[in-house]
Amino acid sequence: MKKTLIICVITLLCLFTSQAQYQHSDFIFQSKERLDFVKNRIKANDSYYKHAYNWLIRGANSDLTKSANPVTNKGFTPPSGDKHDYYSIAPYFWPDRSKPNGLPWKSDDGNINPDTRNNNTDFSRLKDLFIRVDRLSLAYYFSDDRKYANKCIEFLKIWFVNRSTRVNPNVNFGQSVPGRSDGEKWGLIEWPGINKVVTAIQMFEKDGLLSVQFKNAMNAWLKDYTKWLTTSRLGIGASNMDNNHSNWYDYQTIGLLRYLKQNNEAIKRLEEVKTKRIARQIDPDGKQPREIGRTKSLSYHIMNLKAMTFVAEHGKAMGIDLWNYKTHDGRSMKKAYSFLRPFVEGKKRWPWQQLGNINKIYDEDAKPLFSIAETLFSEQRIDAREKVHEFVRYYDFQRYKYPPYSLYGSICKNDTDNDGIKDCDDPCPNDPGNTCNSNEAPVVSFVKPSGNLVVALGYDLMVEATATTSQGTIDNVRLFIDDVLVRQENFSLYEWGHDGSPNPKELNGLTAGRYTIKAIATDNKGNTAETTFILTVKGNQPEVTKLTTIQDAYLQGNTRINDKELRVESGKRMSYLMFDLSIINGRIDTAELKLSVGSDPGNGEIKIYLGNGTNWKESNLSNSNKPGKGKLLATKNTSYNTNKSYVWNLEGLSTSGRVSLIVEHTSGNDVSFWSKEGTKKPELTVTTTNNRQAAILKSIETKKTELSLYPNPAREVVFLRKLPITAYKIELYNNTGRAVMTQNVVKEQTNIELNTSQLPSGMYFLKIYTKNKEAVVTSLVIE
Repeated sequence: MKKTLIICVITLLCLFTSQAQYQHSDFIFQSKERLDFVKNRIKANDSYYKHAYNWLIRGANSDLTKSANPVTNKGFTPPSGDKHDYYSIAPYFWPDRSKPNGLPWKSDDGNINPDTRNNNTDFSRLKDLFIRVDRLSLAYYFSDDRKYANKCIEFLKIWFVNRSTRVNPNVNFGQSVPGRSDGEKWGLIEWPGINKVVTAIQMFEKDGLLSVQFKNAMNAWLKDYTKWLTTSRLGIGASNMDNNHSNWYDYQTIGLLRYLKQNNEAIKRLEEVKTKRIARQIDPDGKQPREIGRTKSLSYHIMNLKAMTFVAEHGKAMGIDLWNYKTHDGRSMKKAYSFLRPFVEGKKRWPWQQLGNINKIYDEDAKPLFSIAETLFSEQRIDAREKVHEFVRYYDFQRYKYPPYSLYGSICKNDTDNDGIKDCDDPCPNDPGNTCNSNEAPVVSFVKPSGNLVVALGYDLMVEATATTSQGTIDNVRLFIDDVLVRQENFSLYEWGHDGSPNPKELNGLTAGRYTIKAIATDNKGNTAETTFILTVKGNQPEVTKLTTIQDAYLQGNTRINDKELRVESGKRMSYLMFDLSIINGRIDTAELKLSVGSDPGNGEIKIYLGNGTNWKESNLSNSNKPGKGKLLATKNTSYNTNKSYVWNLEGLSTSGRVSLIVEHTSGNDVSFWSKEGTKKPELTVTTTNNRQAAILKSIETKKTELSLYPNPAREVVFLRKLPITAYKIELYNNTGRAVMTQNVVKEQTNIELNTSQLPSGMYFLKIYTKNKEAVVTSLVIE
């Protein structure tokens, strides 16, 4: 009898544990307290959230019209033979042009291969899923409208529950490299967005919106995925990496362990962060040695520190203080922030390689990270005058999840005037009678574009402004072009040239020239403020760009030499130059290479070849990775005198992106030229025109229509509406006329979403192919 009673008690305890396993008082990957705070700020019409909330709801309403795009829709079957397995290709790998079949693919760090983002892989569809789950769940949470939750649950069922479409709980084939591997351990970098799925489940479970069957199926999937993360070869491999991949692995794995109530394992891994991550990945001065050698070194410093910061939030919830942890020689997360601070504040120049617009990276990535850290740990790590929270973009979901410290932090614990209203809710925090009546001017700024803009003839443009006031309300915002009124907007959103405008083309049609675009905001007391940006409309006139080398070195036999001079000698020494042509817009008409003679004059014939490949650096150039000689671009046979410069006219240079040039001396006496570390750097002068893009627009097979693009200018995503019902394919061209993106259109699909987050800023053209052999072309600006 006693034994039977014990067995019954144990059984009841097991049942209770099983039932309670997935009950949570707070959200694992987000703070319910912070989200509730933001919900109240939205209800209070807080200016920081009003515009963002309108954008959130607009995006969520668009999501309501979308169909799920599960892994079973891809055009390629993974090596397992099962389309339910997630499959992607490492983005920085390209076919090896020196091999007949291009295999194995070769790395070109920082240069994304568009073929890794097409419909044959799952990367883009997974990213879209995570964005929509995030947006719909937040829209539900803040609006209490169940239609957003229902749509989100529909997406989750198709992706994780329905047997015919669900994704298998593994990443065995993530970031594969054709010809080398079926999947890599760093493929897990594409899955931290699983946090959004967990948060959505917890939101809906809290409100009783989930069936028992659905909850059990989702929890079983998450449990299986967590087991794969912690026991598979690739999962363990990701855990043992020494760069950002390991921290993003920790972020999702520790969070899932917490969700599954495997707290002991979560705590064990959090303790290991001190020695496996902070001590190994941060130098005593705060630099991150595993990220410094990347072609996007600043971006990867920020990405890695962001992952560490989110892991530290897990630690905070579990009583493990990673934020204040410091090794005996001073390595710490705080030191990593201190290292970045002077660069972000503009007091120091980033000396390491960073592809792309570095100021944009400071504003859109670094400053928002500092704002997040302030919110999470109630501690400012940067000058308050930087107002880093203002750089968290209004369409970025982080604005909801990490309300600025100035709102959510210490200020909300204070009541300066003792009137019973906390300062963050008090319209007059220094006036107990709340009778303040300031005539302070409103604040107005452009959101799209966020700065000066250059476009080509035939552009389409949408302008958006935001206006706030510390007292009263905004009465109107007026937009002017060279002091000529375009239109007055009386309500937020303040937009011109968008689908809902009285005239969507009201900003188009300007001829080539320079224009001042001005917005004037007026509040209900008559106070005004203005802001401007310069719009430059370019014709097809030539544009001249001067470039210097980003890499240069020479080989003497098997020896690489990288110093102030580049030497060439027939049969003995050959020099290699690399230029970055990614900033070039338009067709290259002429290209001139200028080299200046250093300490050693010479004579004879020197030939310039196009190099086959850019997979080398001046620090690792060797006979095994040097580019092979491609097309002969120019030849010069003369005497080369000290401190004199010589120019080669390169015929047929048309490559965009990075390009290698080979300098070969074929006869005469050897000569040395200055390198980029020398007195006179190598210089490439490129003249371009946009004739090729004009040809695309003027082609007899194309025509203009009222195709709807929103937003335009775009940043990360653009929505296409009113597609021709016979459309079957969309191609996006850059200014040179090169196709940079292709996306198929599902039969009779009239609305579609394009992910433009990986494309550089500039002017693009969308070409929509239809089955009646006509094509639609319209222009798009990406900021």
